[in-house]
Amino acid sequence: MHSHVDVDRFRGDLRAAGVEEMCGTLLKTFMEDCQGRFAALEQAVQQGNAKTIESAAHAFKSGAGTIRATLLADALAALELELLL
Repeated sequence: MHSHVDVDRFRGDLRAAGVEEMCGTLLKTFMEDCQGRFAALEQAVQQGNAKTIESAAHAFKSGAGTIRATLLADALAALELELLL
């Protein structure tokens, strides 16, 4: 089974930066922010505005990549790439 978030890698990144104790708080903040980010992306798709979709996907991808939610980050990167083609 593939984990949706590589918590060990994220925790290691934070440890290397000297802020490992922030792991739980950062993950919680990301999860709380997800609903709004999904809603913004969905609204942009419904409006059919490529620039707004790209912007929403990019912002969401950055946060997902930071916490090592690689499946989500990869899907959002693919969406961005498709909009560029």
